Amino acid sequence: MEITMNNVVTALTQLASDSQLLNESNFESFIEEADLTTIQKVAIEAKDLDILKETVRDLPDIKCVPIVPAEDDEENQ
Repeated sequence: MEITMNNVVTALTQLASDSQLLNESNFESFIEEADLTTIQKVAIEAKDLDILKETVRDLPDIKCVPIVPAEDDEENQ
């Protein structure tokens, strides 16, 4: 079974939107039944984002490159 980013996002969204999951026993039941791998479940319980990111195979690499005008461009404007 391949777990996609969608499974993880769905589980995290449910955790964030359902206040009943703040209760430890409800949280544990939710995690047990979630469509996630064991490693993902442990990472969520431990609040370890780095491990959770490593488990998602279709997570896109997002890169940000700042664009800074050259010094010559500033003089011309």
